Amino acid sequence: LFLLRDGGHEVVHIDIAAPEQPFTPVCEWPAGFKATLDRFSESIFTPEAEALLHRMRPQLSEELRQVLIPMLLPLIQRCWRREMDVISLPMVMEILSAADGLEPALRVEFHRLIAVADSLNRRE
Repeated sequence: LFLLRDGGHEVVHIDIAAPEQPFTPVCEWPAGFKATLDRFSESIFTPEAEALLHRMRPQLSEELRQVLIPMLLPLIQRCWRREMDVISLPMVMEILSAADGLEPALRVEFHRLIAVADSLNRRE
């Protein structure tokens, strides 16, 4: 969504690999619109990874969220480029293990959230 100087707005899809260019999704009409919709609607996370992220998300401080998103982004972009099908829980945990480089307060918050999410996963 671009907000224009005159107060208007314009919706433009952006190509993440080339943010300066608009993105126009290819719709294969013989396969039907639903096939294209499904392509852009399916999760890029396995159910286990999605469950962990779902449990952590509401408890994340904005400061920690701003640190973790760039850590996960390269993996997410690989899915968007179709270099891999899904992101698994071990992949997420491997990326997040690099969070040990966080400043002390954020590291404490991060490890607390992982422990809470892990204990919830074991109950199910």
